[in-house]
Amino acid sequence: IAISEHTATDVRRHLGVAPGKISVVPLGVDARFLEPVGQDVLDEVRGRLELPGRYLLTLGTIQPRKNLDVVLDALDRLAGRADLPPLVVAGRTGWMVEDVVRRARAHPGVRFLVEVASGDLPALLAGAHVFLSPSSYEGFGLAVAEAMAAGAPVVAGAGSATDEVVGDCGALVPPRDAEAVADAVAAY
Repeated sequence: IAISEHTATDVRRHLGVAPGKISVVPLGVDARFLEPVGQDVLDEVRGRLELPGRYLLTLGTIQPRKNLDVVLDALDRLAGRADLPPLVVAGRTGWMVEDVVRRARAHPGVRFLVEVASGDLPALLAGAHVFLSPSSYEGFGLAVAEAMAAGAPVVAGAGSATDEVVGDCGALVPPRDAEAVADAVAAY
C-alpha cells in the first residue's frame, strides 16, 4: 500500500516492485479539521499563543527539505508591504537546521512556536491567512491536506506527492524559488 501515486512510483523505481502489487490508498484528514472553527475558539487560541489577527503559517518539523530558508527569503522579498502579516513558524527542530532556525528566531517578521498542542491545530490552520509548505519532497503532504480542510489558502512545493493533494485548489510553486513563493503569497 502506498499513500500516493508519487510514492507508488518511488516504490516501483527504487525497489523494483511490479505495478500490480501496489495499491494507492491516500491518507485521510481527521474530521476535526473539516469542522468550522468558531470565532470564539480562533480568538482564544490566538490570544493564548499570542498571535496577531492575520498571519502566515508554516507547520511541521523543521528540516532541510521543508525549505524554511526559502520562506524567509520570500518574506524578505515582500518586506515593506504594509499588508504583509507576520510568519508563524510552528514545529520542532529537526536535523541540520541550526542556521535557519537562528535566522527565523532573529527575523523581525517571524513568531516562533516550538510546540503546538494537537487540539489547537484546527484553529491555528483555520486562522492562517496563508499556509506555506514549499517542501522539496513529500510522500503525501498531510499538513497541506489538513490546512486545506481547515480552509486555509495553501502555497506548496510542486514536484512530489503534494501535487496530488493540492491539485488546482492551491498554489504549487518550485520549492526552492523564493520569488515564486513571494509572488504566490502576494496573490492572496
